[in-house]
Amino acid sequence: DMNTIGTKSVDLPLTYSFAAATQGTDGRILYIEPVLGLGGNAAVVRGDGALLGRNPAWTNPEGWLNGAVVAGANETGFLVLHEIFQIAPGSPRRIISARIDDNARPIASSESNLPFNMLQRNEAIAGGDDNFIVIRQSLFEDNVNAYMLDPMGVYRGVQRNLVANPGGVRFLSSYQ
Repeated sequence: DMNTIGTKSVDLPLTYSFAAATQGTDGRILYIEPVLGLGGNAAVVRGDGALLGRNPAWTNPEGWLNGAVVAGANETGFLVLHEIFQIAPGSPRRIISARIDDNARPIASSESNLPFNMLQRNEAIAGGDDNFIVIRQSLFEDNVNAYMLDPMGVYRGVQRNLVANPGGVRFLSSYQ
């Protein structure tokens, strides 16, 4: 019903930012803190404001830095897609899937295998009972595509074009 029952301050450093929320009666909110050159931390807060956990969520390989981060949730936890890259000119970028439970504990981290290697920050992630879906608009072609991910956040080749070349109409979900 969207009525505010009360407010509570959460004791997290300002370096954490909102990333995703679960649904249901026991809603949980994920906050992410990218750590320059090292990886990222996760904190989960219950709907009543209680901090349930604060843990390292992923570690970058040696020499790799954080790029964009996009997250989503299902009823039991969170999926964080995070981009990593090396500083050297022409070096590759990778998108890693990090699964985090609803108490901020890391479950798994793996290559996402998505058919692109850079997050545009206009992606949205939704979770179901046994999979996740990433929806993304191509900045260059205006297409809106959906990519099905398995429970660990790995792309297995199932993709659908939701909107093909909408005739110059931009459907951006965010702008930076």
